[in-house]
Amino acid sequence: MSNLGYKPLSNLFRLDLSFHWYGEQRLPDTQSNPVAYQRPDYSKDYAIVNTQFTYNLKSVELYTGCENIFNFRQDQPIIS
Repeated sequence: MSNLGYKPLSNLFRLDLSFHWYGEQRLPDTQSNPVAYQRPDYSKDYAIVNTQFTYNLKSVELYTGCENIFNFRQDQPIIS
């Protein structure tokens, strides 16, 4: 996991970017299932990227953000 942040000296705004990399992971054994419902033993690695922009007013902070920027989704999360 990595996080990059930027905040200028004026403290007017703040920008954050988070990167979380997930490596290969062991999956449940599906070898006893019919061939159409079998899955590999390990998942592929993937990354999740999030960002947030914060704007400072005198007494309030306004922020907006985006999660899962590259829209990673698990293919067929339910086997059958």
